[in-house]
Amino acid sequence: MTVTPEDIAKWKEKYKKVFKLPLPNGDIYYKRLGREDYVDIQERTATGIIKDHELEACKICILNKIEDDRLISEGGTVTVLYDQIMRDSGFLVIESEEL
Repeated sequence: MTVTPEDIAKWKEKYKKVFKLPLPNGDIYYKRLGREDYVDIQERTATGIIKDHELEACKICILNKIEDDRLISEGGTVTVLYDQIMRDSGFLVIESEEL
């Protein structure tokens, strides 16, 4: 899928913040993961409904729809994208200060 400036504008209007992760096999555009989706993923993982919580989060957040094969063709793509999504969604603390 070719992403146009119009696509980005629509996504920003709907999701407020849009991110681009440049990868060797093509750019991935994504939105932040909301708390409700995060909790749902955790519950479905705990009950065995889904096996790969990282892949599930990526599927929810990716805006430029891509094939699952592209995500899993390179071993680290899902993990790298998942880490960025979690960071951009406020689930990972980048830096804290001890008081």
